[in-house]
Amino acid sequence: MENNDQALIELRDFSEAQQKVIIQLNKKIQKLEADKAKLEEIINKSPVQLFQAGNISLNSDMATEEAICIMQIKRLEEISLGRELTLEETRKLEAFSKILTTFRNLEKPLKNKAEDFKSEELLRLVENDDTRK
Repeated sequence: MENNDQALIELRDFSEAQQKVIIQLNKKIQKLEADKAKLEEIINKSPVQLFQAGNISLNSDMATEEAICIMQIKRLEEISLGRELTLEETRKLEAFSKILTTFRNLEKPLKNKAEDFKSEELLRLVENDDTRK
């Protein structure tokens, strides 16, 4: 009988310990859920959304440099919607814009102005140039 009483006491102590652990874990779960809800609220209220490159249409024949410039400019544009750009970000935007402009200007073939002239006009221009010397 004494063994049964001892076993019963041990089971009761074990049960109480388990109950305390369950209560502590439930409190932790509630705290974590509250923290999660606060963080989600902050993210949802944030004016700047995470950059999603899927919004940019990139051609398969586009050079890597051009694609990088476009993506970075788009990223800085999205940042500027939520706040003013820092001096460093402004310098980056200027640099990417210059690179992109330079890159796109290099791709354009130079127009041959001589095609607009007739052969007689070109000969006249050359003759006039020779007489000036």
